[in-house]
Amino acid sequence: MNEILIPLLDIVKGVTFIVDGLDECSQREIQGVLAEFRKILTNPSCQVFISCREGVDVLRGIPGSVRIRITPDDTKADMVLFVDHEIETMQYERPITDKQEVLEHIKQELLKKADHM
Repeated sequence: MNEILIPLLDIVKGVTFIVDGLDECSQREIQGVLAEFRKILTNPSCQVFISCREGVDVLRGIPGSVRIRITPDDTKADMVLFVDHEIETMQYERPITDKQEVLEHIKQELLKKADHM
């Protein structure tokens, strides 16, 4: 980081880092990553977007950061559209079944599991 990335940020302006899945790391790794991003954010042309579950306290790890909370209720309509589209595409390419009740059961199971993502 200090030898390559930080000097590179002096040359390349307007960099946005996107991090997902930080909650899948150990506490030690999380603290290390947040510490590195605190350093990177001293460069005013850099931005960081971190997507993770509630268990990671990004606000404490990066003071001055902002939390955007997205709940399953916020994404439910989009998930329904996505699942409907995927099932329709699969049915077109290689039919799963002709029975509408089976397709509806598949849809409901997928949506139920999507709430835990």
